[in-house]
Amino acid sequence: MIHEEIYEPRISDYNKNGMLSLEAILEIAENAGSHHATKANDDIIEGSQKGIAWVLAEWVVKIERRPHSGEKLHISTWTRNPSLSATTVVRDIVMQDSDKNYLIRLCPTFVLFDLATHRLLRISTELLKNYKPEDNECMALDNTRLREPATFETEKILHLRRTDMDFNGHLHNARYISLALEALPQQIYDADQFKGLRIVYRVPLNYDDTVIVRCHTEEDKAVVCFSKQDGTLCTIVEFHL
Repeated sequence: MIHEEIYEPRISDYNKNGMLSLEAILEIAENAGSHHATKANDDIIEGSQKGIAWVLAEWVVKIERRPHSGEKLHISTWTRNPSLSATTVVRDIVMQDSDKNYLIRLCPTFVLFDLATHRLLRISTELLKNYKPEDNECMALDNTRLREPATFETEKILHLRRTDMDFNGHLHNARYISLALEALPQQIYDADQFKGLRIVYRVPLNYDDTVIVRCHTEEDKAVVCFSKQDGTLCTIVEFHL
């Protein structure tokens, strides 16, 4: 089952350069996914309130062109056919312009999580059938493990706020982008020429956590790592330049 919708970006979706912000891109994609879930009779917030939550494990984003103000987004999303012993599921999301030119392709990977026991759950066949998974893929995924760099050039300490949290009580997955941008060198931030990104979530961050954000840059990428004060690596964000 492919869900399609048209989204007209709000003024708050744009950054200082008049382009759709990276955080807005993730939020728009997440909302389209939730609309698809509703069609599959899978109420995400209701499930979370009952103690079973879809939790993001990874984002992969490829950007062909960042939309400018005034452009409507034609969004298509579907769930990939998983393996028989599925503990993860991949969603494909495509954003196109009015001429159906590709703008952005996204692939979030989800796990089903028991909030009480903090354990991963097997995704039932019945639940997957409701989504009517598709065999097509909007892009191939790189299964290479994203690793923490050996050295960093910059480091910042950030304090999380109540308003940064999502309905599961964790730092909202898209909020990592705005926080990671704080750690980038000024010239990379100002250039704003990102070709894509990859985010791997390992340990959730919660309200009142003090977070250490460190950045390492190379010619074609910038890697930002989020760690707790005790050294626990929580999330890695890799910007493709």
